[in-house]
Amino acid sequence: MEAEGKSSSGRTKLVKVKQGYIDWIIKLRAERPHPSTFFPALSNEDIRELYKDDPVERELALGAWCEAAAIMKSMKGKEEDILRQYYTNGYAMEEIEFGDQDAGAEN
Repeated sequence: MEAEGKSSSGRTKLVKVKQGYIDWIIKLRAERPHPSTFFPALSNEDIRELYKDDPVERELALGAWCEAAAIMKSMKGKEEDILRQYYTNGYAMEEIEFGDQDAGAEN
């Protein structure tokens, strides 16, 4: 099953998620049922306090922390979608992007 379209960085297609990845997500969720335990809870105020003597480092740390939090949120959403599909259908599909250089490897 393959659906192709255009995206900003190339083409996309729908692929089946490997069972090993699904099993890994399930195992991780069983070991740590609250995904926030993967990422320590620091507030912006905590970071400001840690770097109170160095404004340049403080701003770098705040930016990095916000970026990391956004990535973690995105990953959590992706994993939840995969598990929802898996528990509903017995498998999960995921849309991936690939560039023109990868197109030859698909055949």
